[in-house]
Amino acid sequence: MSTHDVMIRGAGNLGLFALQQAQILGAGRVFVIDLIKRRLEIAESLGAIPIQADKKEDGSNRVLEFTHGRRVDLVVDTCGVAAVEANALAMVRKGGRIVYMGWPHQDVCITPKNFAWLVRSEVELYGSWNSFSSPYPGSAWHANLKYIASGKLRTAPIITHHFSMQEADKVYRLLDEGREDVIKVLLVNE
Repeated sequence: MSTHDVMIRGAGNLGLFALQQAQILGAGRVFVIDLIKRRLEIAESLGAIPIQADKKEDGSNRVLEFTHGRRVDLVVDTCGVAAVEANALAMVRKGGRIVYMGWPHQDVCITPKNFAWLVRSEVELYGSWNSFSSPYPGSAWHANLKYIASGKLRTAPIITHHFSMQEADKVYRLLDEGREDVIKVLLVNE
């Protein structure tokens, strides 16, 4: 994948880990799109080219600018927003790939224009469930432990909150209230 452009959509924990996996596997440029500036700053600190999305523009135009209209080789969608997932086709090149990891809570509806691009450009679509490995724990688990131990896969920037196990109830309230940007919480047995 040495010169391949990769787009990660969503800079939550899945997206930030996908960014690093793309780099480990030899991606060229890795773009990360998100609405939240703080998450994009973390992505940039991990080596991504950040693209700020907003309610009117999902970042597609910026990708076209960066790639001079070529689009990217691989789109990894981790955000789980139906409208964003449907528009992933606007960012992938002919013969490119899209991996869906995010879980939408609405129907994903593809426009006729994007559907035509999918068919005529022979885009490959994949789904990825990030918690399966057989036989357990599987090679992916061992590889990731090796990457963490070597420093290639960084977890510290992604862990935004630390709590003791005795404070687990606070974590659930924090997540339920949604007032803070939580990427990953680490519970520590003190």
